[in-house]
Amino acid sequence: MSDLPALFLAADAIDTGSQRLMGRQSAGSGFLRGFVAAYRAHSVRPLDVICPGTNDSKFVASALERAGWPHPVRLLPADRPAAWGDLGVLYYPAPFSDSLGWQRSRQPGGTASFALCGITHTISSDAVMRQLAGYVAGPFASHDAVICTSRSVLQAVEGIWQAQIDHLTRRLGVKVSPALPMLPVIPLGVHASDFAPDAAARTTARQRHGFADDDVVVLFVGRLSLHAKANPLAMYLACARAAAASGRRIRVLECGWFANDAIRQSFDEAASVAGIQVDRVDGREPGVTRASYLAADIFVSLSDNIQETFGLTPVEAMAAGLPVVVSDWDGYRETVRDGEEGLLIPTRQPSDPACASVLIEGYQDGRLNYDRYVAYAHTLVAVDLEACAAAIARLAADPALRRRLGDNGRQRVHEHFDWSRVLPQYQALWREQRERLLRHRTEAERSVSGISEPGMPNPLTMFAHYPSAALTGQSRLHRDTAKGPSPRMLRDLSMWRFAEGWLLDAAAVEAAWFAAPTLPGEAIELDQWAANLKLDSAQAQRLAAWMAKVGLIVVR
Repeated sequence: MSDLPALFLAADAIDTGSQRLMGRQSAGSGFLRGFVAAYRAHSVRPLDVICPGTNDSKFVASALERAGWPHPVRLLPADRPAAWGDLGVLYYPAPFSDSLGWQRSRQPGGTASFALCGITHTISSDAVMRQLAGYVAGPFASHDAVICTSRSVLQAVEGIWQAQIDHLTRRLGVKVSPALPMLPVIPLGVHASDFAPDAAARTTARQRHGFADDDVVVLFVGRLSLHAKANPLAMYLACARAAAASGRRIRVLECGWFANDAIRQSFDEAASVAGIQVDRVDGREPGVTRASYLAADIFVSLSDNIQETFGLTPVEAMAAGLPVVVSDWDGYRETVRDGEEGLLIPTRQPSDPACASVLIEGYQDGRLNYDRYVAYAHTLVAVDLEACAAAIARLAADPALRRRLGDNGRQRVHEHFDWSRVLPQYQALWREQRERLLRHRTEAERSVSGISEPGMPNPLTMFAHYPSAALTGQSRLHRDTAKGPSPRMLRDLSMWRFAEGWLLDAAAVEAAWFAAPTLPGEAIELDQWAANLKLDSAQAQRLAAWMAKVGLIVVR
């Protein structure tokens, strides 16, 4: 078993050129660069990469080449798991699905065929929450792993698992103790050198926006969304208050992108009400995000939504040497230490679950779509506006404090969040998974044939009681002696075009027809007929069923 893991990648997981750029794509692209750097110097076997489609294969192969991967790549189709071979560990850039688990379970080694390694990003959608719950009863094992990007995510996932275990215990009347995947906590990473401060480039970036030397520029980076990232009103109001308190001219720079004009107008309206001037740039354009970090003095992100799990942009800002002001929320509190690299702003939300009962029930029942669900949820989260204004005012008035926090941030990123530090944690996890996998590969386990998904049984099993009689290897067959169309004519009917690759071609059908006896008294057993045609039993039974269907043979 190789130390090199296999990768399951689609273009959507690593494409940072998308007009709907998400944090998971930035993280995926960064991971791929870190992966290549970690394994480039090794003499390794070809890298196995599973892609869901041809276009994905081309994109991923090109991305690996651009990242400098020097070794051969073996591109494998996602819909042909029998061809994957011994993958060792398969890395999946999201929580892996039940369908992938069942694909593995069908292999001769079952769950011991290889280990699955997924990673969490947003965990608030119904699909992801139900997938996480499904691990309790799904086709998974203790050598699998779901990487949690923060301890906050770990706690949320463990809560879902416990609720599902409690449900199954009540439902089945027995204590449920499933073998669950590991839940290691490994942060997302950045390539710190991408964000290194540059005095000359900073001057150019500030001049491009018309920022004066004594302007204090507050930066936000990310999707410009009212409810899916950070509602801007708190930042706008805090900046206006901070400007009044500090006597400094505070400019707001937003580097991101809007989903539509209605959201843009909402941001403009909020800025106008707050009385703050906002400059904006499109963060999807090459080089714009880097220039924005260079132009800024303070980074602010007041995340107030349940979609956030880690928060990559505060780490990027620290890598750029900026002091950060962030909400004390989810993964943010695990990357930013209050008073060390930045200032954490307290958050509040109701403690009574009844406050959100109608919300989650509406989402479950389909009355609320996901966008409306997270929008309503974000109204329940309050960021301490007074504390935020005080934090920004304090930093605006104290350049030395900004430098100290910024220097601390750069050091923290280099020590903990650069991909050169994060990727070894992945490698250590993959080693542990391989060790656990080998322990599971006992002779008894290897001798067990694959297990099919209970909810998707073989149709010939599920509907075995439908026909009058079963076609077996001992069934006897002979040609249908009634005069009719030839085997070739019947096979070439247009009605069978859909079955190319499923049915044998016309020449093979004709040969099979001639291989069947003419007289009923000379009928041949199907298995013997199969042997004469050099077909396996399953192929022969499929062929016999079709030939009987079209009147070429009679089965007794």
